[in-house]
Amino acid sequence: MEKNFLTAQEANKKAKDYSNIEVIFRDIVYAAEKGHFRYRFMFISHEDIAKLKELGYTVTTDNDEKLPYTVSWE
Repeated sequence: MEKNFLTAQEANKKAKDYSNIEVIFRDIVYAAEKGHFRYRFMFISHEDIAKLKELGYTVTTDNDEKLPYTVSWE
């Protein structure tokens, strides 16, 4: 049985193309339905941050926190 390995270049491309926007929006909907005005995330890509800001969300970063990204819609 032959194994296929991912090269570093392929892994780099996959990481650069990564988007978690669907999960982020699912969590935002959940939080908003519970009456919250913000939600914290462990990771948000630069592209997803740009998309959130384009849609009117505020994204802040606090690197000292376990979940450093806060998305708010106040």
